[in-house]
Amino acid sequence: MALPQRIRVKISSEAAGAIAFTPVVASEMPFVELLEMAASAADAEPARVHRLLLHGSLVSGASRFRWERIECTLEEVELALRALPQPEPLRPCAFARCARVILSGPHGRIEIEKQVGAARRLFRRSSFWDLLMGGLGAPQYAGYSYRERADRYSLPVGRDGRARIEAAAGLLRYPALARQIRAAQVERIEWVVPR
Repeated sequence: MALPQRIRVKISSEAAGAIAFTPVVASEMPFVELLEMAASAADAEPARVHRLLLHGSLVSGASRFRWERIECTLEEVELALRALPQPEPLRPCAFARCARVILSGPHGRIEIEKQVGAARRLFRRSSFWDLLMGGLGAPQYAGYSYRERADRYSLPVGRDGRARIEAAAGLLRYPALARQIRAAQVERIEWVVPR
């Protein structure tokens, strides 16, 4: 039996808290999108993705997706997963396409979107984003995210790198974000690069 091209799903909120009545939205979505969500939830392991498709339910972010059981074989799922983008460990980091960076340290994790990091302060020729895009060294490939449809790269940051990041935080247009970065004691940077 061939896998469907489109699938009807019911989407509901999985927000934590007291009992809440949220609407259930029914929608048609391309099967490949559902497959990417399942691959993300199951680490692209064919047997686990197969079980999810047969089960008819998964949680992604703050939403639960439900659908009619999809009758398929493990071989069909393996073939469909091979058609999705695959991790490419030799793929270099394309800083120009980077959409977001994640700075993490013992005191927190800070996600910075490109538009925020690249915003320049008045009379400044460079931005915080400029330093992060290749100014700290060459990151290592860390995997492919099906949920984000992006490659991820990572670089540990030593004392010198941390000092450069903290100094460059003054280039940010947002003083509160600069204070957060300085307080986080950044130890690692991740780049999220959509394909």
